[in-house]
Amino acid sequence: MNILLFSFYLLSHLNGVWTLRANSWQKRLDRAFLDVDVKKPEARIRSIQRALQDPNLPKDISKGISAIREKGFGKGHPELIEALWPEGTIARSDLEGIQALTKSLPERREEQTSVGSLVQTLSKSLTVPNPSTVVSGIVSQILSDPSRAVKLAKNVFRETPAGIETLDYSVIRTISTKKDDVTLEVREYPGYEAVSAPLQSEDFTLTNMGAGLTELSSYLLFGNNAGEEIMTMTVPFVIQSSTMWVPLSREYAQSPPETVDQLALRSVPSQTLATLAFRGICTNAEIERQTQTLMDAIDAEPTLSCGLGHSVQVFQYNAPGILPWRRRNEIALVVEVAPVEIGSGGDIGREENGAGKAAGAIPEAAEATITEDDGSGVVAPGDEAADGGTASEEQLKGSSLFPNIRSLIPNDERVAASTEEMNPKDQTESELQFLEDTAATMVDYYRQSIEIGGKPVVISNTPESLRTVFDDAGVSMEFEHNEPSWEPQQLRDAVDTVLQTSVRSSSPLFLNQLYAGVDPIALGGEWLSATLNSNVHTFEVAPSLTEIEKSCLAKISRCWLKTESNMDTPDHDGLFVPGGSISILYSQLLARDRFDNNIRKSGLSANSNLVAFCSENSHYSYKKSAIVTGLGEDNLISVKCLLNGSMDPKELKIELEKAVANGKTPFYIGTTAGTTVLGAF
Repeated sequence: MNILLFSFYLLSHLNGVWTLRANSWQKRLDRAFLDVDVKKPEARIRSIQRALQDPNLPKDISKGISAIREKGFGKGHPELIEALWPEGTIARSDLEGIQALTKSLPERREEQTSVGSLVQTLSKSLTVPNPSTVVSGIVSQILSDPSRAVKLAKNVFRETPAGIETLDYSVIRTISTKKDDVTLEVREYPGYEAVSAPLQSEDFTLTNMGAGLTELSSYLLFGNNAGEEIMTMTVPFVIQSSTMWVPLSREYAQSPPETVDQLALRSVPSQTLATLAFRGICTNAEIERQTQTLMDAIDAEPTLSCGLGHSVQVFQYNAPGILPWRRRNEIALVVEVAPVEIGSGGDIGREENGAGKAAGAIPEAAEATITEDDGSGVVAPGDEAADGGTASEEQLKGSSLFPNIRSLIPNDERVAASTEEMNPKDQTESELQFLEDTAATMVDYYRQSIEIGGKPVVISNTPESLRTVFDDAGVSMEFEHNEPSWEPQQLRDAVDTVLQTSVRSSSPLFLNQLYAGVDPIALGGEWLSATLNSNVHTFEVAPSLTEIEKSCLAKISRCWLKTESNMDTPDHDGLFVPGGSISILYSQLLARDRFDNNIRKSGLSANSNLVAFCSENSHYSYKKSAIVTGLGEDNLISVKCLLNGSMDPKELKIELEKAVANGKTPFYIGTTAGTTVLGAF
């Protein structure tokens, strides 16, 4: 149960896909200096302390410096950056954003837009019909939900804004290119409702974009609409040709207030878009560069083709005041996605080509005839194609995932899932790194626990102070609605915090009447079992474990029945269960069914005369089992015990005779091998 609870705690915070990886000290410095969502200064200080204590810190610094010494700054600086600010850290993203600004900022200055003219243009575009209503609405929102107001204010430091409604979409394919190290996402967007504003031109200048955004903000945020409704802003705001639009929130999508001035309501149809993300600010030259990169990637991918008559769309997610190097932008183009054909395209698991890897979902298709290849190249009888012809050699090829399996449907258009889609490399590596780190942490924890005079058995906490410890570590126990997914380092911190605030049951100073420390070999067995994630209900899904269970049961039966070494194993049956409570429940069910197996179908009647017996020192799960089985607490008789805690046979005989005299039918006597208080048998 404890394993299930902790797993749920970790998985509840892992609602995103791991694609980023960084060493622990870099992530901790990220949280200490750059992460806006770390709430308390104590947590930032603790992150700095842990980062400085990390043994990988000097190693990574030395690795980066060595790369510069050996290769020079020109060739060695990528290794330096990867060592100090690896992919997945906020610092790395900021560096890439700042690098993008080195091109786009000079281009922005070339627009020669003065502050005065910009302010004048925006003032003309801004319309607030009822200022007092807007102000009172803003004040009311802040007072009613101060935490949301703070979250929205912090968006100035976020790449992806929090607390703002965003367009829904599903990623149907991810394509990585070798040439430019570019990753495209092919997304399915359902249709949505939006409000649009015409732009003065197709230029991505501050004046042009600012005027459109101000007009849309007036409609949404400041009540410049027929009903003077105050609505919420959503993202992204989209620019295509000389039009800008913003999706309407779900609350107003079905019945939005009518527009005024030049604005218009529009229905954006469902579409399949190839998208490319980039950081920084949007200028004409930057959009041209990103458009060319997107087009090159689409052209190099055989399964994609540009939709006819469509121009690029530019998605922007951030308000004007955000740090420019953290601005999130995407350029998108409508595409048609061709299926990877098994019959005409060869290998259904697409190999990496010049454009990268393609992966797709498998739509509904006709049921395939699957045969196993015996290596001879001969098609077995009955393998003819569905149209009466013979399947071609290309159609009989296997996939990279299942090389010995072939589809015999001619021109089968089902899209095959590639290895990269089934197990994305970056995600898998990140997860395995977490698993490796956690295993090492567990071993160190056990080693510290068994040393007398080392770590304390337990650090006392109240429920309130315990939650504060988790908050300070940046791994809150609270599950917030739409909470961002945790980074791998936060999961490591969660493991550390749980360990440090739990009881060290393996310490020689830990004493409990029921259990003591873990055995390392047994722990290894539990890890093995969890790794297999098997189930022993059939031999097919757990061949080794099924046979091991049978051997263990045979050994137990020989020990229980005191079988001599030269005797055969007695007839027996049984199974292993999670613990004592379920064992008692099973034992009562077995005894009841042995007495009357009709109870399985008809159930226990109100006039049932069955009665069971157990020691007065027995575990309370006897009573729970009596309730669950329908026997009832009143029909479970407690028998008095001797001074050593074991059941008194004389008292048992008395209780049995009394029950029979009262018209009861004894069917079960529960004995205890080690009571919880005295350990009596």
